[in-house]
Amino acid sequence: MPRAKKLFTLQGLWSVLFPSLLFLTGCRTLDVPEKPSDMWTPPKWYSEGPKPETILTGTQATKPDTSQPLKLLELIDLGLRNNPTTQQAWQQAQVAQAQLGSAKSAWYPTVTAEQDFSTQHTVSNRPLNSLNQGDIGMNLKMAYLLADFGGRSAKVERAFQTFLSANFQFNQIFQNLLLNVATAYFNYFSAVALLEAANMDVKDAKAALDTTSEKFSAGIQAKVDVLQATASYQKSLYALESAKGNVKTAEGDLAKVLGFPAGTPLNILLPKDAVEFKVGTKEVGQLIEEGLAKRPDIAAERASLAAKVAAIKAARSDLWPTLNAQGSGTNDWYKYFGRHGLDYDNQHNYGYEAGVSVNWPVFEGFDTVSKIKAAEADAKAEFENLRQKELSATTDVWDAYYNFVTATKKLDASKAYLDASQGSYDLSMDGYKSGLKSILDVLNAESDLSDARSQVIKSQKELYTSFAQVAYATGTINERTDAARAEMGSVEL
Repeated sequence: MPRAKKLFTLQGLWSVLFPSLLFLTGCRTLDVPEKPSDMWTPPKWYSEGPKPETILTGTQATKPDTSQPLKLLELIDLGLRNNPTTQQAWQQAQVAQAQLGSAKSAWYPTVTAEQDFSTQHTVSNRPLNSLNQGDIGMNLKMAYLLADFGGRSAKVERAFQTFLSANFQFNQIFQNLLLNVATAYFNYFSAVALLEAANMDVKDAKAALDTTSEKFSAGIQAKVDVLQATASYQKSLYALESAKGNVKTAEGDLAKVLGFPAGTPLNILLPKDAVEFKVGTKEVGQLIEEGLAKRPDIAAERASLAAKVAAIKAARSDLWPTLNAQGSGTNDWYKYFGRHGLDYDNQHNYGYEAGVSVNWPVFEGFDTVSKIKAAEADAKAEFENLRQKELSATTDVWDAYYNFVTATKKLDASKAYLDASQGSYDLSMDGYKSGLKSILDVLNAESDLSDARSQVIKSQKELYTSFAQVAYATGTINERTDAARAEMGSVEL
């Protein structure tokens, strides 16, 4: 019994201490799932506790102005100010600029100032040996690299080319956003136009259904015609709901590209239907040359290659000695206090030192040689990367150019298709009302008309986006010209 009582006492003590420990640790315990096949469940303290605010909480207050319809040019301006990709690229360019400044600091001497304060208290059985000592010292040191066989210059050149590459990369991100805004804008325009076409299809299907129902009520049409017209009408309603959803999706995509959360109200001014696109006098070969000369991603890669070549020079300079200049100056004040302030003494020392040193690493385990080989291989890899990018750029321009040429022809064909389909539908409806055509003739003509409307709209979008792709592939897309010229009456490459 005493042993059991002792055990009970220890258990009771633990039952008191354990909750106390949990309280001291904030009760924030975590456990992994019991099995790899189980989803992890957040603890109760997390589920019931306050949630951190999202980053978007602070930006949701910034809303686009919806009092006036926004043109493509204004949407591009919104995207450039709000989209995080350009902000990130700009900050990265700032980093590269600061690193260039850091590399240039090697051209300046290093000056170090030191200030020392110290005190010492010594107690001895000999009175003269017991003292208090105070020391104030100032030191000024200077070091300067006089020569290093081009290593310092190569490092500055590498940082400069890296900074140049970062700025070109910023321009590339800039142009990426221009293309993305233009593409999202034209996708939204197409979705709205397809919604309007879907409403027209519903109207046509309803007209056919009403005509068929009237003829059936008059006893001059079979029930199967009514059912076929009803099926066509329901199919058009289904397509209408799908078109409404596509508009909402396109609106969300546009808001995202502009740097706003999905659901942000937008008032968009759609482009004119009468925009005329022309291939112009430039041949595809000229456009390819223009792309290789103006594309910022190619320029960034060339600067990156130049930085790799400079890194080789910097690595090779480590094989040779460095010539350094050093100098220093000291100024010290000492004061000694004997016991009870007696037998004190003052001392003041100052001086300077100057010299030149040569440092030459004779052997370091082939570290420098290995670094040179690594830098040379890195530069060769970068050269092949540049070559691959230039090859891809020529393909980009080639594809974009012929997609644009094809899109212009497809739009002309789709318009002719629409005119013929509209005429066929009108004649079929007139013939059906007079008993010369069957309901199948009407439904077929109605289906062709619906398809023709969609083809015209899709061809228009393809023409707009393919033009933007040509400007993007040649590196000439600009927020004030190329990306916004679809708002004008005529566009030419």
